[in-house]
Amino acid sequence: MLKNNIEEGGEFSYALNNLGRGHGFIVGWSLSLCYLSMIPLNASAYVLLFKVIFNDKYSFWIFIFYCRLSSMDK
Repeated sequence: MLKNNIEEGGEFSYALNNLGRGHGFIVGWSLSLCYLSMIPLNASAYVLLFKVIFNDKYSFWIFIFYCRLSSMDK
């Protein structure tokens, strides 16, 4: 398999070279959407883990800290 696919790109280059442009297009967009959705999912998992560890007694302060961080972006 490595001998047939010497390009970089992993799943996309495999689908493009072996299955065609249509499948390459679908795989490329699917990977893009997966990578973009990982960021908020990991952030929510971090908050849930923090709540489990500290029994939800610091959740108000986490909310205040998040609000301050988000207001700094503006």
